[in-house]
Amino acid sequence: PTNALQAAMPRARDAKVWNTDLAAACEARLNDAIQRKHQSEFSWRRSRDRIVALDQEIYVQKNGTIVNLDKAVSPVEQKRIYNELVRVIEGKADIGGGGG
Repeated sequence: PTNALQAAMPRARDAKVWNTDLAAACEARLNDAIQRKHQSEFSWRRSRDRIVALDQEIYVQKNGTIVNLDKAVSPVEQKRIYNELVRVIEGKADIGGGGG
């Protein structure tokens, strides 16, 4: 029920839309994984592609709820990537790197 309510609430005009920045964060971590020859490359590529393809805006409501990120990146199946992107939104991780 709360998810349906949250989805129905429109984005505040002053709320930042995160799609482009989160795709860039995925891209930076993808490039890092490629350089390190790490298998997380595939997860970061998939997450980037899903964020780019998402036809809804990812934003944060005034109460702190992140809207629509879970439609591109599963907080259950891709918990590490989801948490890293939340850290980017919260300002605790840089867009350009700092993930794995």
